[in-house]
Amino acid sequence: MASATVGSDGTFSVTLPAAQANGQTLTVTATDAAGNVSPAATITAPDTTAPTEPSSVQLSDDGKTISGKGEAGSTVAIKDADGNTLASATVGSDGTFSVTLPAAQTNGQTLSVSATDAAGNVSPAATITAPDTTAPAAPTGVAVSDDGATVTGKAEAGSIVTIKDADGITIGSVTVAA
Repeated sequence: MASATVGSDGTFSVTLPAAQANGQTLTVTATDAAGNVSPAATITAPDTTAPTEPSSVQLSDDGKTISGKGEAGSTVAIKDADGNTLASATVGSDGTFSVTLPAAQTNGQTLSVSATDAAGNVSPAATITAPDTTAPAAPTGVAVSDDGATVTGKAEAGSIVTIKDADGITIGSVTVAA
């Protein structure tokens, strides 16, 4: 509780014991020398506190839904590695959210999940990486050198190309360059 005496010009200033910076509702009354208390004036402190980072963030096995926990009433945004918003949803009163993505994330994509409260304060982002469950496309442009010692072609960067003989025995492999 904080109080101050109103100055002769009718103004007052009260220093609060703790900053009110998260949308708290405050009431202000005036009491005269006879002890009469005015009706309360109600004010709301500004909300300058960002929500905490969303927690327990999970991607469904099919890569289409992200769920987790966040500040009730905040808006959760799911963004791709380039910062494009893929989807958003409001965190429920129980503090949980579930967001359906427009396309399945099943190829190692990195996604960020942040919450924005009604005052526009943005939380730190939680990061989640989708599992890579998509097989690479078949190698293309595959050719054997004239001397039979080298196989060349194109395949997904970072994948491992394996060369097998007619009996299924591996006779060579290489990691595809970027």
